[in-house]
Amino acid sequence: MSEVKQNRKQFDLDVGEKKPEAFKQLVQAPKPQPKRKEVGIKGEYDFGDSGLQAPPSKPKRQSSKQKSPKGDRGRGRPVTLTDERYRVKVPKKISPALNAKLDVLEEYITELSDISGKVRFEDIINALADTYVSKSLTPAKEEHFQQELVGALKKIK
Repeated sequence: MSEVKQNRKQFDLDVGEKKPEAFKQLVQAPKPQPKRKEVGIKGEYDFGDSGLQAPPSKPKRQSSKQKSPKGDRGRGRPVTLTDERYRVKVPKKISPALNAKLDVLEEYITELSDISGKVRFEDIINALADTYVSKSLTPAKEEHFQQELVGALKKIK
């Protein structure tokens, strides 16, 4: 113990005898980079608002078929409905088998012969319902059906 106390009292000041230790450098020098290429960017210092505009689009090629404007296609039927209750708002959801059956049945429904142009799904169902009411129901039931139909149409409006 006494040696430790003695060592503490004396300081080793003989620095000249010892060589300073070499230190390992933490940050290494950068490796030489290959020569950098200079790139010129068009409009590098152009800070106007022209960069926000859409690039010019290529003109569309005209196809060999002449397309008519959207309003001139002649598809569908002209809008002649004055009562909104009769406007179709929900697409038909039927199976392809039933759709095929209705397409074949369309040729046999005589009530549809006076319709010019495309026969709509609504026309087929309406003709079938009218035919059923007139052929299958008794006159009293048919009259009651007509009254209920008028009441149901009033509720829609």
